[in-house]
Amino acid sequence: MKVALLCNMNNSMFVLQRYLLDRDVDSHLFILETEPSHFLPTADTSVPSNYADKWNKVNWGSKKSFFNLDYKKEIKYIRKQFDVVVACGYVPAFFQAAGCKIDLFIPYGSDLYSFPFAKHSISLKSLAHNILARFQRKGIINAEYRILTNFTKFQKNAYKSMKVDYFPLRMMHIYVKEALNIDIGDSGIVNRIDRIRRENDLIIVSNSRQVWKTYIDSSSSKGNDILIKGYADFITRSTIKSKLVLFEYGNDVDSSKLLIDDLDISDHVEWFPIIPRKEMYYVLSKADFTADQFILGDAGNSTWEGMVFGKPVFVFLDVKEDEFMNSGRQFPPVLNVNSSNQILNFLWEFQENKIRFHQMGNESQIWFEKYMSEGLADMYLKILNATFSGIRISLNELKFN
Repeated sequence: MKVALLCNMNNSMFVLQRYLLDRDVDSHLFILETEPSHFLPTADTSVPSNYADKWNKVNWGSKKSFFNLDYKKEIKYIRKQFDVVVACGYVPAFFQAAGCKIDLFIPYGSDLYSFPFAKHSISLKSLAHNILARFQRKGIINAEYRILTNFTKFQKNAYKSMKVDYFPLRMMHIYVKEALNIDIGDSGIVNRIDRIRRENDLIIVSNSRQVWKTYIDSSSSKGNDILIKGYADFITRSTIKSKLVLFEYGNDVDSSKLLIDDLDISDHVEWFPIIPRKEMYYVLSKADFTADQFILGDAGNSTWEGMVFGKPVFVFLDVKEDEFMNSGRQFPPVLNVNSSNQILNFLWEFQENKIRFHQMGNESQIWFEKYMSEGLADMYLKILNATFSGIRISLNELKFN
């Protein structure tokens, strides 16, 4: 079986590729022209030298290139050469325009709940979007299988509007066996976080995008101000040395810096630049807590990245426990919060009793390795094998033991 993986947003397809190669599946990654540098495979953990012939760069994938039409011949060639095609991003639209279909759609977010839907305004830009959106929607509908990677209403409502079914799984996020044993050598990032660790009793790391003041759409806000305010309240009462580590990533970095200045906690906050994932993993490994979002109601990359390193994670999960149980999974052991006061209380408890949070971190790591690592890779392998064999697989066959 030969598998094509297209679009590497959040580095998810490269992670899936590594698990598939471990299972002797001949999988090839296609990197689109629009991939952010920090999501390239080379920004991830160390890459075996024999992977080079399994990466391909294509000169399409953006909204602009959709109307060039030169890509159609290449897509038809990919479809002919590969038994199974897995994709995210705008790839369904491109394949649909080329008269081809994808087999498995694993959305990262807006490629499902926002992009496939029309904009109601009169402009050439909106017209172009609406044409591309129509092809994206058809490409998703025509896919053999679709994944629900997020349990909030946004993805569910998108699939509902398309009248299609889906499997409630997650994206592949981290190649665990290597991430836990990463050695990135000596660097400015390593030296800086090592110094912060030596000098402080408590470190909170949030690598979530700073989006809380600027309105992008109803599914983009992270509520970063909730974490900042909760930490500020803690500092005014705490006697231990601590630091909040944030990243200069997202629309509201400047707004967060202003808020931090207004709360007079600048000396307790460290801003890091956008860095490769291999360095991000090292930073996360030095934290006592990590943090995701406090508005949307489901876990994102930041949650899973904290859990894999055995850290208690601050995140808001507005998800019913049976949604996890229906696929054979336990509810993840996280600190489920959506207010500054809740964060303050947990940080205060940590100051008095660290053991509980160390235990939660261990439970988080065990949960991740069971449901988001090898076990999840096995679920995807079942879907790929079914597609290759022409056998329709059901949700009941995708249960964790």
